[in-house]
Amino acid sequence: MKSFNSKSGIRSHLERQCCKEEEPNSDPPPPRQAVTIPETSPAALMLPSPSIEPTPVPRGHDEAVLFACQRQNASELDKIATLGVIHFLGLAPFTVEDNSGMEQNAPAYPDGIKKLCIGPLQSPVTVPNPNKRKLMADNECQKCSPVTIPCLDSVFAFSPYSNVMRTRTFVELTDSICYLLNEDWNFQPQYRYGCAQVLAGCLLINTTNGHAVLANTVEVYGRTSMVDAHSEPFGVKKGVAVRTSLPKPGVAYYKDVWPSTMFAAIEGEKLVIGTQSFDALVTFSVRLDVRGQSSMGAATRIFQLTNEAEATATGIFLDKESLDTGVALCQDRKAYRITNSHLRYQLRQLKTKFYDSSTFVLC
Repeated sequence: MKSFNSKSGIRSHLERQCCKEEEPNSDPPPPRQAVTIPETSPAALMLPSPSIEPTPVPRGHDEAVLFACQRQNASELDKIATLGVIHFLGLAPFTVEDNSGMEQNAPAYPDGIKKLCIGPLQSPVTVPNPNKRKLMADNECQKCSPVTIPCLDSVFAFSPYSNVMRTRTFVELTDSICYLLNEDWNFQPQYRYGCAQVLAGCLLINTTNGHAVLANTVEVYGRTSMVDAHSEPFGVKKGVAVRTSLPKPGVAYYKDVWPSTMFAAIEGEKLVIGTQSFDALVTFSVRLDVRGQSSMGAATRIFQLTNEAEATATGIFLDKESLDTGVALCQDRKAYRITNSHLRYQLRQLKTKFYDSSTFVLC
């Protein structure tokens, strides 16, 4: 081994690489191997995002009722009957959360729910909003489409005349039928016969108190004296406008069709269905939710709509057979009566103005 006495000697030694000593028994170093680095996508370099559990959607009104009554997996008829019973009893579903944070529902009366909301509860009490009534479209089949208004089924479920009523088919008033009921009689005179037939046998159901009536017979009267001498009077009495059966703009649930109770000094309370073209007076009716109550004549005391709220909440359901017959009459420009038989029965109950020909129209 050489000794290095100066820096220059060490430098020359390193330049000549004289520091490597060969060992006779040493193996040659293994050859170097190429290492392949796999390509990594930018998405793989991102940290995994924490899993977010979806927030459960609160149940709606009908879903809450069916859950509370354990009817989620029941048949459609069973569901409709359950919703009808709850609606008829005036119950409403309320929502609370249990200890595990799951939604629980139960039906109760609105006054009881208000007391629950005031008391010291660990979980707040909420009430789902009821589903808005939906008119059936013209191209929808009544048997195939889901029933969105349980009031008709509740009446059939509790009515003492249920077996008789179920033999008939009823459809709710639609926009197209409302348009038909508001046609101008000056240019379409046959519509007075068709409209009377359309409304014959219709059902009026007050959803606020569950009262229901079958309007078996109606008499229609034109809006103006040009088409009907017995038209409803308009004017001002003692500085106040006379109340009429004209549909309320922006208030009526059906387009230009308005059921109401009108008061007459002689007859008393009259049940009237008003449109822009006519008003239909109910002259024979039967209550469906109770037994033995019927009314014949101009006055109807067994079914009254005392305010605008009840009139707006009243559903109108037409007898399918009467509706089809009435539409056919409206399309017949030569029609001058509803049917060929019982001509005297089709005369309106009038006591004055016998000199005018419109007094004797068969509607």
